[in-house]
Amino acid sequence: MLLPHDTALPAAAGPGERRRGMTGGNDRQVGPRLVDDVAHRIRRDILSRGWPVGEIVGTEPELVERYGVSRAVVREAIRLVEYLGVARMKPGAGGGLLVTAPDETAVSTAAMVFFAYRGVGADEVLEARAIIEERAAELAARTAPQEERDALLRRLADHTGRPGNEPWIEMHAVLAGMSANPALELLTRILVQVTDWYAASGRRSHAQVQRDRRTATEAHRRIAEAVAAGDAPAAGAATREHIERITTNLTSRRGRRTLTFGDMSSGKAAAKLASVIAAEILTDIIDQGWEVDRHVGSELTLAARYDVSRAVVREAVRLLEFHQVVRTRRGPGGGLFVAMPSVDAAAESLAIHLDYEGVDTTALFEVRSALELAIVERLAAEADPGSIGELREALQSHRRASGKPGLAIHGWHGQLAEHAGNQAVWFFLLALMRLTEQRGRQPDPAMREWVDREHVEIIDAIGAGDVALARRLMRDHLEQVRPVVRLLGPTAQRAPGAPAKSAPIDTLFSNR
Repeated sequence: MLLPHDTALPAAAGPGERRRGMTGGNDRQVGPRLVDDVAHRIRRDILSRGWPVGEIVGTEPELVERYGVSRAVVREAIRLVEYLGVARMKPGAGGGLLVTAPDETAVSTAAMVFFAYRGVGADEVLEARAIIEERAAELAARTAPQEERDALLRRLADHTGRPGNEPWIEMHAVLAGMSANPALELLTRILVQVTDWYAASGRRSHAQVQRDRRTATEAHRRIAEAVAAGDAPAAGAATREHIERITTNLTSRRGRRTLTFGDMSSGKAAAKLASVIAAEILTDIIDQGWEVDRHVGSELTLAARYDVSRAVVREAVRLLEFHQVVRTRRGPGGGLFVAMPSVDAAAESLAIHLDYEGVDTTALFEVRSALELAIVERLAAEADPGSIGELREALQSHRRASGKPGLAIHGWHGQLAEHAGNQAVWFFLLALMRLTEQRGRQPDPAMREWVDREHVEIIDAIGAGDVALARRLMRDHLEQVRPVVRLLGPTAQRAPGAPAKSAPIDTLFSNR
């Protein structure tokens, strides 16, 4: 989880304290690709068994035998799946690799790493949050049972009546859960975490704090009342207005400072030392300007710098490599070097959660549609000739692309998002599209023809500055493409509870 800027990282212990209890195992270096492969196979096997939370799927010797690798490889792969929240080692008699329910910390950390590298501002993150939460509020008002919508009002009233006058922050996740779309719910929780990261810096007076609390409480009341009344447009509008007010408050604070990461653990237990060291290395990289290819140090020098064992450094480096913060070079002149993060880590973490939740195509496209409709609206409203020309040229390039045509089709959608100018929206859309690339089937020539034709029509509408037409064409385009993308992988049943449901696609764009 992320700590506020003023919260210090755990105090440095003496050499004996930091080194005691560290499981070094075989101290030789293990190939990261082999470790990643074994971690992926563990996740795949857990998914194929229906994600049986609480079940032991093997002891360390059994895993060594099953995957045909050394104990050192298995141990590092287990550390990676522990970080991702897929499973954890249960010690003692009857112990082994215990399947767990993943949380969203790995996804939010991946997002925050990428945002730190790209210098993404709070306004960009909150615009993405407004798009996601507006859609969630509309769906909650339109599809949630009346008793559930009434209960939201009662819970809000109970919380508001408590001492301290603290706004009910959890309402955002509760409301997203009422949308019956686990993808919307997951992204809402992630974006709330990321907002907390930005909110942790800057100063507010006592009067400002009290005013912000009153404003948030009143905004929550308006949202809950609209949801309870089944008024989807009013619920969406009230939610967007609330997020826009949060944006104004955050971006106007005085004394904003460089943000600092807390530990990179899953949040289910006390932070492992390797997670704390990973956060310290990451913070140092951010503080030094994230200079790609800069030499960070060797395993030996990092162990001395952070006063830990080489085994702890190795585990911390594995976490940082997963998030593409660093990469390792072998041989003379080798060591740890600053890397260039991409959306891969977020896409991988999102895939784990979506597999666990059993998210279907309709639920995924509800999120994609909300993001992509907002993108074309912005592009058409601005109708910048330079951007339009570049997008037309990109479309021609994609139409000439060889290899997998599906990747080219998705790539053009990504370029639309990039030209819209919001890196947070672009990031989440690319992560969602990456899942489609990995798990959807490739389009046939006939499909490519009508997809290309619809892309041209969308660009023409954007170039003409026709916001309503651009939105309608993109909406219709996504509705046509949705059935082509098959169910996201082998679906796991959630435990406990039934698989998540999603709203029918024909309710997605009504009242808009």
